[in-house]
Order: sequence, then structure tokens, then C-alpha cells
Amino acid sequence: MLTHFSILEPSDRIKKLESFDPNTDLWIVSDLRSKLDLQRLLLSGQDVLSSQAVLRVSEFWDQLMTANFPEFTVVTHEAMQFKISQILKKTNSDWALRPGGASEIYSYLDFFLPIVSHSSGPDAFGEWARENPEAVDRWGAQFLESMKVWRELLDDNCIARSWVSGLLYNEGALSVRRSVGKIVCDVGIDLKPYELEIFKNLSLEHPTEVLLPVFKEVGAYTKYLETFPELKKEEVGSFKPSEEIQFRRFPTMLAEVKDATSTIRNWLEQGVDVSSIAVVAPDIGLYWPVLQPYFEKDGIPLVSGKKVPIQNMISVSRWLSYVKTISGVYDKYDIELSCFSQRDRPVDYDKFRHLFSIVMNEKDLRRDGEIKRFFEFSDIHLKTSLTLKEFVSQIIGCWIKINADAGAEHLISIIKELLKSSKILNTSSFEDWVKFLESSISSIELKLLSGSDFGIECADVVSGDFVDRSHVYILGVTDEGLRQIVKVGALQSELRSLEAQTGFKLGELEPKKREFMLNWILHQKKLVAVVSFPETDFEGNYQAPSRLWLRGKQKSGEHTETLSSFEMGVWDTNQIRFEEDKLQPPLESLSFHTLKVEKGDVDYSNIPEVALPSLSASGIEDYLNCPFIFFAKKCLKLVDQPYADLDLDRMSRGKLIHAILAEVLKRRESDSNAIDDIENIIQLALKSENITLVDERQKKQIQNVYQKLVERFLKFEDSWMKQFEKPSRRYLEEPFDVFLDIKNWKLLEEETDDAIRIRGRLDRLDVYGEQAILIDYKSSTTSHYQYPKWIEKFEIQLLLYSMLVEAGAIQGKAFDILGAVYYDIKTFERDKGLLMEDGDGQYYQLNSRKKHKATLNQKNEMYVKLQEQIQHVVGEMKEGVLFPRPSEYKKCVDCRWVRVCRANHLN
Repeated sequence: MLTHFSILEPSDRIKKLESFDPNTDLWIVSDLRSKLDLQRLLLSGQDVLSSQAVLRVSEFWDQLMTANFPEFTVVTHEAMQFKISQILKKTNSDWALRPGGASEIYSYLDFFLPIVSHSSGPDAFGEWARENPEAVDRWGAQFLESMKVWRELLDDNCIARSWVSGLLYNEGALSVRRSVGKIVCDVGIDLKPYELEIFKNLSLEHPTEVLLPVFKEVGAYTKYLETFPELKKEEVGSFKPSEEIQFRRFPTMLAEVKDATSTIRNWLEQGVDVSSIAVVAPDIGLYWPVLQPYFEKDGIPLVSGKKVPIQNMISVSRWLSYVKTISGVYDKYDIELSCFSQRDRPVDYDKFRHLFSIVMNEKDLRRDGEIKRFFEFSDIHLKTSLTLKEFVSQIIGCWIKINADAGAEHLISIIKELLKSSKILNTSSFEDWVKFLESSISSIELKLLSGSDFGIECADVVSGDFVDRSHVYILGVTDEGLRQIVKVGALQSELRSLEAQTGFKLGELEPKKREFMLNWILHQKKLVAVVSFPETDFEGNYQAPSRLWLRGKQKSGEHTETLSSFEMGVWDTNQIRFEEDKLQPPLESLSFHTLKVEKGDVDYSNIPEVALPSLSASGIEDYLNCPFIFFAKKCLKLVDQPYADLDLDRMSRGKLIHAILAEVLKRRESDSNAIDDIENIIQLALKSENITLVDERQKKQIQNVYQKLVERFLKFEDSWMKQFEKPSRRYLEEPFDVFLDIKNWKLLEEETDDAIRIRGRLDRLDVYGEQAILIDYKSSTTSHYQYPKWIEKFEIQLLLYSMLVEAGAIQGKAFDILGAVYYDIKTFERDKGLLMEDGDGQYYQLNSRKKHKATLNQKNEMYVKLQEQIQHVVGEMKEGVLFPRPSEYKKCVDCRWVRVCRANHLN
């Protein structure tokens, strides 16, 4: 006989325990937490409790399955999806090529198994389909494919754990493995309609009572009315929000957690017993990683232990990334995690970032020899089909290589989970096994901390019928959080029609058990509760309020758009607010003062005792544009190396052009056929400048481009030499490293208080006896200026190099500068910069419209201005003026360092 008992509040369950005999009866619950709670209650009255007295419903289905279908192997949904993908490939089905095809077939079998698994089910569905062609057009193909897959699964006698009840539903007489008196079904509204039919069958031999959480609005949530029509007569009273139930709205889930922390701390300070408080959410696991540390900082005890996905362990994630990389199913982050999450690193990180930031396919691993050797594994057979056991033996070898210093307990847990499915899975490629490995690992949890019997209860909403607490904080009451949608293409009306015509029971397309249980919790008498809604989740995605929250907020008389405020907890106080009794002075000066600086309330402080690095023209220009750029590059030694790509970046192109032109001119002086060996010149230039190519085929492309450039360059040079005097010698790519007394502007043998070290390299210096012309190659000169604007625009390189050349920086020889110009290698013009009037006609041609003509007095005036500018810059550097101070705010938009800059106008 099947009866029901209404659970109006958690204490009603205690009444049923009085008539429950754990030695003969069986109590079935929905989840592990409910099982542990019930076992704790039963043990409070006796010393020994049978392990079979209380079972989770999944355990009960497994026992029925073993007793009635012993030939079947029950597997996880990850293993079943992989099995389905193997079947689809074996049958050459088009579904095997569809992304997510196996997952879609799994969903259809999960929902329609009561029909699919029955001997007359396909025929009954066919009759209904002929009368409903529109439905068949939308999802009939998926249903038919799922039936084909089911027949293949029957041949292998395997079934997914969540399908077991669907198969048992079609078994008329079910035998329970042990002698059972009364059965108490305490699964709540998790019970599917066809599962209720199973308990009806069992009740013919075992008296069965279904415990149902109910209230007046039960008809809007369940189909139990069809089985228990007397539920219509339940008089429980409608939900009426009172002052004891508050509805709060927050901008983020993090704000929710902070409010929950402060609210519960206030409850505890008011004398509420810790065992009377609970925190529930549609999915408490989503909040747990943030909730647990916030509660810990505030000293709030928790009942729940701490669990994390095993893939969060660095040894597991590193190993998985390594296995994915050698299989060819990887991205840049897998390579990075494999190489840099351990002490022995196969390659320098800056080099890695340059080479592997853009990953295209497995051939990219050949870019660097060390990376290639790191991922070579002789025991891996990528091209052959493997059994699961063969695959496991190979990835164990990967663990030994990548995790030599780590223990094997995590690996053992993963291998045990994998091998559970070895009987039902056929051979497959290494790449497919890696995908199965990744999905299997995602479902394994690792318990880090044990829970306590004393503390705040944290639970999912659907487990809320066991939460007998007077104070409850409910997180995440969003439409997305409460909604559950079955991923099949049918309409609910079509399913009702199918059920009515065929007689098979099916589930709901949108189960409302989370909303039902939340409503049930709020119906409890004398309940103090906070119902919270976040506008965005932890990732910043927009959330919509649930209708329950909206209805409650409106009935409470508050505007639904009003945001709630929260008190800061210990964690926030430690980070933001300075309090003598909680913070140490170093933390105050580091966080509190820094926050004021970034807000603009306090001026930046100088950085004392910073060792002044050697300077260069580009470094001084960086400082003039913004001291922070100089500080990041020269003092902190930060590098923003460009990615390696199919095309050379701007910096690499510039370095390569300079090296090629220098080598061509050197050879041209001794051999007029220098360009005949352009391939060798490019090779030498790539090596000397340490430029790595993504693909060797780039060399051919580069050769074609620079062959034409060199031809045009030499043609221009020949034309220039015919028109003007030929230099007596040239300095090409000439380095210098000198100590400059910036007070007297003299070169010294060693550094002094008034001297700075300056390093650099001249692109080209054409010498004419005691005079010289300084040349700087540029791919374009459109963004550069004539000399009158050099100081104003912070363009000092040519001017500084000219002063150093005249002071004797180049091999101790002093030359009088006739000109300092940019050489545009696109337009082949070399008249932008500074040209002395004395050289007109002999060394170059002046143009009155271009404003490059200079007299000796004008040149010396520029030298004086530069000297004053450098003295000022060096003085500020020594004082530690290295904070963000852009010369123009508009430059910050395109600044490469904007992501690490803390300038207050950017915050």
C-alpha cells in the first residue's frame, strides 16, 4: 500500500522516526547530507545502526539494479557520453561529426528512457509521431538516433547511473535484495513521476510511505496531485513576507557574501545559537570558495568540510596540461602550465612568451629545441588505437616525468575513477582518451578539511527540508539559479500528449524543485530570513531576479530596484580601514596610504635610494614622456616582448633592417656585388639580433622583400655619391659606453657624483676628415621633427649623439658634426633633422622650406638646452621622482604600460 505524509516543517520528520525501526525498515533520502543528518538523529537513540537502514535514492536504485539486472554495468555520465561517441563513430553516423552530438543523444536518453527501454515503447511513439508531424520535424531525428544508440548499449549491457530508475520503471515485479519491512521514501520533490510508479509497485509487497514537503501552493509545482488527490485539501496558509523576512538586492555575488558574513556575525552577537543558523543557495558549491574564507576570517564556524575539484591541485592540472599538449589537443596555456609550474623549466619565460603566445598547431612546438624535447615522449602512441588500460599505463609515465617530486595519491584517485569504465569502453585514439580523461577529472572532488558538528549549516536549496534552523540566509535567488531546463527539443504540451496517448510517465522540462523548496523554507513558522539577489555573478554576467524574490520584495513594500548596503567584515577592514587594534603599521602604510594615492587624495611620494641605471637616449626620452615608463623598463627591468607571429613585429623589423644595411655597406666597400649573397646576409642579421621566426618559410619571404630594399638602397647610395662628396670612412652600428660629466659636459674615465653612464649605438656615422654626418635609419619619418622642435617634443636622440660624438665618444675620436639626420628607407630621403649651412652643396643640398638649416650658434644653443634638460632629468631621477606623470594624458591611451600603471587618472 502506498500512502503519503505531509512535511510542513522539518520537525514533522521527527514524528515519523518514532515509528521507524532501523533494524527492519528502510528510509530513502535524496542526497548524502540528508543521509548523514538522518543517521545522526537515529544514532542519538541507539549505539549501533545498520548501514542499510538509511540509503540515498541513487544507492537504492543501484541495489534494485543489481538484484533485477545483474548483467548490467552502471557507469558515470562522463563514461556514458564517451561510450555514445564511440558508438556514433562506429556506426558512421552523421551525429559523430556534430559538435556535442554525443551529449545531445545522452540528454534524450536521460529523459525518454522509460519509452526507449520498453519493448513496446518505440511502436507507441511511432503511432503518436504519425499524429504529431510538427513535433517529429523538430526533435524526431534526435529521438530515433537515441533509440539506435540504446540498442547498441543493450548489446554491451551498460547504463548510466541517472538512467537506472527509467529502466526499473518498465520492470513489473521488482525484488529488494534484503528483507525489508516498511519503506519510507523521503526524496521530496526530487522524485520523478515514473519513479513514484516504481514505489507504487514496491508497495504491493512492502508498505511504502512517501514524505512530501507541502504547502498551499503545491499544485503549482508538482504532479503529485495525480497520485495523491487528497493534497488538494491541504490547508497550510499562503506565504506572507513579514518584517522577519527581508529581501535584499546587491550588485555582485561578492557583495552578497560580504552581507551574509556581517548579517550572521550580527545574529551571533545578538545571542542566536550557532546551530540555529543556516546558509542555503540554489548551488552552494558556487559560493563556497568565497564564502568559506570570509566566514573563517570573521571566526564563524561552519559544519561543512572544505572540498575542491581535484583538477584545482597544481600537480593534477600540470599533468593534464602536459598530456593534452603531447596529444595535440592544447593551447598556449597548457604549454605554459606544463613548463612553468615546476622548478626545472625548459625555457626562459620571456622567450616562451615571445614564441608561444600565439599557438596554431602541434608544429609550433618545434619553434624551440628545448620545448620540443620537453614534450617528446617515446612511450606515447598517438597514431594507434588504445584500450583504456593501455592509455592509463602511458599517462602514468607522464605523471612520473612531470610530477617526479609529487605524491601519487591524486593520480590513484583519478586512475580508479577511469578504470571503473574499462569494461564498457572500446579502443580509441589517444586524443579521444585525453578528452575523456579531462571530463572525468572535472567530476572528482577532493576533501581538504573535515566538517564539524558545531557550526553554520551550508546546503543547497533542494536539501533545505533537513535544515531545521530559525535563522536562514538565502543566497543567489536569481531566475538563472532557480531555473532548471532539460535539454530536449520537445514542448511541455507535446510531452503531456505523448504521456496521455502512450501511458508512459515522463519528467518535467522545467523542474521547479529549487523554487518549490525555497518557497517551502520561507513558509516555516517564526523564521528569520534574508533572501538575497545579485545583479551579476562572480564572472560579471548579468542575472535576473526570480519571480519569488520579486513577489516578496513587492509585498514587503520596497522598490525592487533599491540596492542594499552591507557592513564590512574583518577581511575588508584589514584591507581598507586602518584600525590600531587590528592592523600593523607596515600594512597601513602599504595599503591604506596607497589607496589614497591612487584615489588622488594624496600626492605621490618619491622613491628613495633607487640605484640610477645606465642611461640611453631612449631612456631619457621615456622619462620625459612619463617617469613611470622609465622606472618600469630601466629600474624594474620589465620586458614587454612582442609575440612571435607569421609576420615580424615592428621592433624586430627595425633591428633586422639596421643589421642588413650595415652588413651590405661593409661588404659594398670591398665588393660591388654585395647583394648577390643576400640570403647569407639575412641569416647573419637574424642570428646577430636574436630574432626567431615562427616558420622557416618566412626566410624566403623576408629574402624577397629585403632583396628589393637593398637594391633600391644601393641605387640611392650610388646616386648620392655621384652628387656629393664620398665619406672617407663609415662607422656602422657602432656601440659606445661612456661616463659623461653633465655639469661640465666632459667625458670621464669613471663614474663620479656629477657623471652618468650613457650607452648607445649609432646606426651610421659618415666621416669626412675631421667632420661627420650622423645618420639614423627610420622606416618612416612622418612622426619625427626638424631640429628646432627636438627639445619641445622630447626627441633628443640625434642631438645627444651629436654632442657625444663631438666630445669623443666614438673610439676616443672627436668629430665636428656637419649634420644629424633621419634616413627614410621608404622614400629614401635624408634631409630631416639638422644640417649645418657650411656643408651645403658639398655634402648635401639644403632646402629653405624644410627648416633643417642650422648655424653654429643655433647648434650650440640646442646643445645648451639639451644639457639643461638632461641635468634636470638626472636630478629628478636621483631624487626618486619615478611616479606616473605623463607629459600628455592622451598618450596614456596607446601606452604599452597602461595595464600596470597606477596613475590616479586611470583608476
